[in-house]
Amino acid sequence: MAGDVPRAVACGQEAMPLLSTGDRGVRCVVAFTLAYCDYLAGNLDDAERSYRLAEQSGREAGHISLVVSALVEHAEVLGARGRLREAAELLRQTLCWTDEYRKSRSFLSAPVLVGLGEVLREQGETAEAERCLREGLERGRGEYTPEGTLHAYVSLAKLEAARGDWPAVRRNLDAATALVSDRAIGLAARLPLVDCAVQYHLGQGEATSAAAWVKEHLPGVGPDVAWVYEKEQIIRARLLLAQDRVCEAREALSRQASSARAGGRLGNWLEAAVLGALAADSAGDKAAALTLMVEALGVAERQGYVRIILDEGAPMAGLLEAVGRGYASRLLGIARRPAGALDSRRVGGRPPAEALAEALAEALTDREREVLRLIAGGLTNPEIGARLFISEATVKRHISNIYGKLGVTHRTQALVRARELGLL
Repeated sequence: MAGDVPRAVACGQEAMPLLSTGDRGVRCVVAFTLAYCDYLAGNLDDAERSYRLAEQSGREAGHISLVVSALVEHAEVLGARGRLREAAELLRQTLCWTDEYRKSRSFLSAPVLVGLGEVLREQGETAEAERCLREGLERGRGEYTPEGTLHAYVSLAKLEAARGDWPAVRRNLDAATALVSDRAIGLAARLPLVDCAVQYHLGQGEATSAAAWVKEHLPGVGPDVAWVYEKEQIIRARLLLAQDRVCEAREALSRQASSARAGGRLGNWLEAAVLGALAADSAGDKAAALTLMVEALGVAERQGYVRIILDEGAPMAGLLEAVGRGYASRLLGIARRPAGALDSRRVGGRPPAEALAEALAEALTDREREVLRLIAGGLTNPEIGARLFISEATVKRHISNIYGKLGVTHRTQALVRARELGLL
């Protein structure tokens, strides 16, 4: 909590050999803490291994809340690696498991919903992202960790910023700031708040306020805490760019992009590359800007990134127009789409609901449609597996895919949605 990550890792590594195999509960906590520290330090392979150990130990010890936390944090590590689609899939599977474990809308699923909401927001699924974020806040009310609540407020602020609702952005930022001032919040949770606040103030033409946020709230860690350090430097570079210190910004972003790529932290690399392209364009180096942008777009398209690019606003639109093809063209189409356009237009001469139902029917595989019908028949997962001669794990995977395609998070919603669309 004090930010001394190397010392925390040393303590954890010293503790592990002292624990017997029977100390599952304590091993789970130590593994989880080590995973978090490795995440901050940018050692993402080690972080993934420790989160898997924490999950396994937690299941053996019956420490379900820590199992859920390990799964959610593991999804964050996948995001830090730039593997956004895998993160979304892990969160959907975890949501299925938590809801079925308690057979109710449990507070255990609150962090999962918030994590999934953030991924969906990044992928441009605004309506579903907002539903997940608000439901996560509601389910976790009174029992949720302060980090999780902070994460939800920041994600909602970013979502409202994409809509241009600045009063709503400010309300969510104020709620997040109050939480930070009242509670001890970890490094990883604080950084997105600072980043969002800096972007908000710069967007409002308040560079002095943005600089004050950087000075007051960034912890100023060293390069040995690599993931945090890179995020900090990217935020500082954004401020430098706004202050017309373009050469300094480009140099800083180039360093962090190289560091992130070498460490396999593709999420940080993508941020640095996108901002670096804008910095190069601002310096008049159009060739470098387009080279960076094309490379960033390749990564973004493979993993479904949308907002990390479009949230840069008009300057980014100019760069996308200069690229003018492929994913750049698709992103420009999203940026130009008016709010509510999907609800108001007709698709192929048919009402949108009818077109959407047809698209979803095509998106569901034959096996997924069969599983959906058996869910409607009231069968449990083991019963579905026995009926179809497949494992329960395979059934859960099919159900997770169905939830993702229908944009829902549990069985009742899936059945309601499927009937609305005429799929049952």
